[in-house]
Amino acid sequence: MNTTYAGLAEGDRVSLAVAEMSRVRVWRAEADGTLRNGFGWKTADGKVATADDWASSIHPQDLETITGIWFDAFRKGSPFELLFRGQQADKTYHWYKSNGLPLRGANGDIEEWIGVVQDIQDDLDAADTARVSEERLRLALESGNYGVWDHDLQTGELWGANAVARFIDLPSPIANLEDLLEIVHPDDRHLILSRVSAQGASENPHFRNEFRIIDPKTQSIRWIEAIGTLIANGDNPPTRSLGLIREITGEKIQRQRLEYEARHDPLTGLPNWRSVAAELLALSMAKRSAALILVWIEGLREASELYARNTGWSLLREVADRFRSVLPNGEMIARTSTELAVVVPDASSQTIGAVAERLQDMLELPFEVGEAQVALSAHMGIALLPDDGMIGSELLLSADLALAKAKSGMVGTTCLFTPALRNDARQEHALSAELRQAVRGGEFELFYQPQVRMDDHRIIGLEALLRWHHPQKGMLAPAAFLPVLKKSPMANHLGKWVIEQAARDIAALNRTRSVSEKIRVAVNLFSRQFATGDVAGQIADALASHEVAPDLFEIEVTERVILRNDDGTIRSTLTRLRDLGCPVAFDDFGTGYASLSMLKKFPITRLKIDREFVENLERSPEDGAIVDAVLFLGRTFGLSITAEGIECKTQAAILQERGCEEGQGYLFGRPMPLNEVRTLLGAH
Repeated sequence: MNTTYAGLAEGDRVSLAVAEMSRVRVWRAEADGTLRNGFGWKTADGKVATADDWASSIHPQDLETITGIWFDAFRKGSPFELLFRGQQADKTYHWYKSNGLPLRGANGDIEEWIGVVQDIQDDLDAADTARVSEERLRLALESGNYGVWDHDLQTGELWGANAVARFIDLPSPIANLEDLLEIVHPDDRHLILSRVSAQGASENPHFRNEFRIIDPKTQSIRWIEAIGTLIANGDNPPTRSLGLIREITGEKIQRQRLEYEARHDPLTGLPNWRSVAAELLALSMAKRSAALILVWIEGLREASELYARNTGWSLLREVADRFRSVLPNGEMIARTSTELAVVVPDASSQTIGAVAERLQDMLELPFEVGEAQVALSAHMGIALLPDDGMIGSELLLSADLALAKAKSGMVGTTCLFTPALRNDARQEHALSAELRQAVRGGEFELFYQPQVRMDDHRIIGLEALLRWHHPQKGMLAPAAFLPVLKKSPMANHLGKWVIEQAARDIAALNRTRSVSEKIRVAVNLFSRQFATGDVAGQIADALASHEVAPDLFEIEVTERVILRNDDGTIRSTLTRLRDLGCPVAFDDFGTGYASLSMLKKFPITRLKIDREFVENLERSPEDGAIVDAVLFLGRTFGLSITAEGIECKTQAAILQERGCEEGQGYLFGRPMPLNEVRTLLGAH
């Protein structure tokens, strides 16, 4: 065979070649039933058919019947089967069998149809030949694993059903329908009985069934496919059914395996989002309530980095097992993207909180990794069906918003979706678009807040702080836009501008100052700057371009920035900056749980005492103790200390008395534009 398909895409050529060899054609159709292609179908003149050609090849007596079945199936959204005659190049007709099924998206809507068309003429010819030469047919059918059956609907006689003897060990021959039903699985007997009773003239005479038979001796199960047609004389009820039978156990297992793989995560073996969407759709159609819980597990990445690459997947499976132990009603636990998803049927806002609490409790005990123990924790976002979404995609969006809210809080936080979260998300989306325009339009400006020596209040440094000249809202401080900006891709672009502008400004301020009078500038870096791009190289280039000494360009990082980046990447970047000569300050020190370990892991040169501990310093012995501890750590590690948020002389005096040498706050100056900094420095 030297068939060529010039001009077709590679995937189409492969499909057509397979069709040529296997006598199976693949077709695809739009959701409304419009045929998209007919791979492998040939027109009467032997050319590859287009989607518009297929109907002209159908036998006129079959066209109306299969067209009705076709569009009825598309209206109902149900799988279907067609048996019809199709014209060949030599003007003769072959019998064909076509099966089609809908492919649904996550929301349950049909996105397209796919099916196959198989030439079964040889099989039917063989069945017809059986009446002439049973021995010849037996040999032919055995080679193709087919059997022929012939059922007299009037006498009940069933000929050919003993073909199943090649699949199982029959204790006695099958002579009638009752004998056959004895070995058919009880749950499948209705499939056969329904064909016997479907004898009305208006019924589709062609059928295909898949059913299970049970070996009477071994009790093993085999899958059988039967295709056939009801034969009638004119408009009278059918008197006979005739067809083919074959074992399809291997095909069924393969089909089930493919279906399993399509609905399960390959790394964990857990159900995937397709399974979750199907479960939610079924619950919705049954008018049942449900909850979707998205679970973000903290600590998996670190465990994989410390132990082995697949440790995270093993731990995720163990988390799922623990969850399953407190969800006794068969609730689905799945993996969706980077989270676990739990579907809880019949849940409500009054009951789901207790379920989430039980899940959180399951993470209290450590997990074993070899001889080591790993601590995991979780954030959870919950959405309810039908209140927060009627289909899977809507519910996932709501649960995602709740999870994002939970992740902004402490570890172990669970958040239930509210409509306000969706409104916040829309506002955030709008603000993100405005920020993109603001970065491109140059609407940002750097303000500077003085940092002073505590003994004489001499200005020794400045912290660069962003301000946004919003076209409608006027001047905006970071609190109005920074949370959204940090998550935006524009953070990297704006961060690069901040580095360049701060270097330019500090160079201008120090140009006429003596060496002893030069002041430093502190620049905050975004998390995204460490994750993407060469931020150390950008800083080095900016300092060289504006002739700024590296020791006058301090980099400030927070614990949150460090935790959101790969340890190796951020440590390498900060080490390069330290080697360049730039000081590195740890901002908001004392507000996080990992700060102490970070003093050892990262090249820090300065600690900044957070304003939270300065605000109540006069009245809170606990805050005083924390300040003392930070000062002690600074002296022990040889680090400089700056206290933030100093607003009154009493706070300044207490800090100075406890040994804090540098401070920053409204007492010494609010953030101000560059020209005001020049005036202030001139006064000093």
